[in-house]
Amino acid sequence: MERADSGGAIWAPVRAFLLICSWKYGALVSFRNFLYAHVPGMRKRVAAHVLSVGNITVGGSGKTPLVEMYAKMWLRKGRKVAIVSRGYGKTREFAQHAALPEKLQPPDGVRVVSDGSGTVYLSPEESGDEPYLLARRVPEAIVLVSRNRLAACRFAVEKLAVEAVVLDDAFQHLRLYRDEDVVAVDARNPFGNGHLLPRGILREPLTSLRRASRVLITKILPEEADDLSDLAAKLRSTAPDVPVSTTQYVPTHLFTRAEGETLPLEHLNGSKVVAFCGIADPAFFERTLTHLGAHVVHMRRFPDHYPYISADIESVDKNAAENNADAIVTTEKDMVRLPDYISTARPLYAVAVEITIDD
Repeated sequence: MERADSGGAIWAPVRAFLLICSWKYGALVSFRNFLYAHVPGMRKRVAAHVLSVGNITVGGSGKTPLVEMYAKMWLRKGRKVAIVSRGYGKTREFAQHAALPEKLQPPDGVRVVSDGSGTVYLSPEESGDEPYLLARRVPEAIVLVSRNRLAACRFAVEKLAVEAVVLDDAFQHLRLYRDEDVVAVDARNPFGNGHLLPRGILREPLTSLRRASRVLITKILPEEADDLSDLAAKLRSTAPDVPVSTTQYVPTHLFTRAEGETLPLEHLNGSKVVAFCGIADPAFFERTLTHLGAHVVHMRRFPDHYPYISADIESVDKNAAENNADAIVTTEKDMVRLPDYISTARPLYAVAVEITIDD
């Protein structure tokens, strides 16, 4: 008991310091939000429908499939669409691809990942894994990366005649006016310990959800029957005027590194697999594999947006051999970050997923 008390006494000042930092951080966030809400001219508009997909916490909450879903929705409506991302996870600075057509030459600080024709100009290292994956998954959309998302949107609208823009991870990017603000909330860990950064994982106070157009509860698999009524009730009480919906992650197929080679999900049923990923929520990926009937004999977890080298995959392949696994499985985002020249003794698959909104 004395050792436990001693440990608590040691950490108590640290927690108190982090809590004070959280209060100061929260005051700054609230002041910034107030300025953007009430000072004329601080928010800039572009002549297109702008929809933001974001979250209120750090870490993964399933934004990328939602960005893909909304981009495809606008494409089905016959609109010319651009996806704009900050480009998290890129590991190499670059000059824009020399083969880029003259009309696609962007302003400084804006990079064209894809042009809507199916051509992808940048690698995952140059653009970030998520923009690259979106360019592959939504080839009809223009995909841009920039820290200055206002400049990227103006380029898309004024030079490329884009009619709808989907912003990736932009709930806190208040400078750009948007017509819709969709916020993703992780069903399993919606608010962490309820504290703001750095004491907790909240980027903003929960009351910031009131400026959202819609809240979507994410990270729910079709086979799960978790009771989400308490979470939905908390969200509705926090933001009474904001619609709250649940979503489902639906695995669709497996694919390999070979272009166009796919397999049905049933291929994993009953198989022993070694899995690896470098995403914010590896436990959710492992849960997905289990629901697909796979027996995960080992799970290798890398940091989020991890830049793999050949030695990493060799280590995973060795582990698969030691566990007599039938296959190695990873995520779509991880597959695009793998080195070009790798080979594994076991088949290497990635799981493709889509997201649906229940209502």
